[in-house]
Amino acid sequence: MLNLIAIGDRISERRKALGMTQDDLAMKLNVTRQAISKYELGKNMPGIDILIDLTKVLGIQIDQLLEGVDLDDHAYEAKLMQYPRASVIHAFLNSEHPSAEFKNVFFRLHPEERRQIIERVVSGTLTVNIRQVWPYLSASERTYVLGNINSKKTTIDVFELNGMLSPEEMMLVYGHTQMTGLFRKKKQRKGEGL
Repeated sequence: MLNLIAIGDRISERRKALGMTQDDLAMKLNVTRQAISKYELGKNMPGIDILIDLTKVLGIQIDQLLEGVDLDDHAYEAKLMQYPRASVIHAFLNSEHPSAEFKNVFFRLHPEERRQIIERVVSGTLTVNIRQVWPYLSASERTYVLGNINSKKTTIDVFELNGMLSPEEMMLVYGHTQMTGLFRKKKQRKGEGL
């Protein structure tokens, strides 16, 4: 059996978290403010059409609204299937530890969504530990980041990636002439000569 008071509390909490008044929510749902008040007080239950619209406006699933079921913070696969992708990505970008969350969400994103996140990393508006996220980037994404490092369009320091770059990536960063010198120095240190 549904607990109308608990449902009303969830409606009220979510509405307030989104910075909406009862009038704002009523306008979005094409109902009266009094109807919203009755929903929130647990005196009335919205019809199915209003309920579906209500979950969309509040950005929650019906089961979360009706039963209080909430997904684990790290359940990105389920979140991306159940919630608007933009809101899941927004939550990720605003999480306390995006570097730690990166591995849970990044590979599930579409190429354009990945590109937007990489843009934020390169521009410095998303602070992540580049060593933690580097393994999750595709070859073209890594090339893009390295290109920005080379052109000094980012504050990421290539030395943070020490030991993580492939030979091709090292060529991109250091160039053929410098790489030849590096390989010669390594061989000389090993006693192999030129």
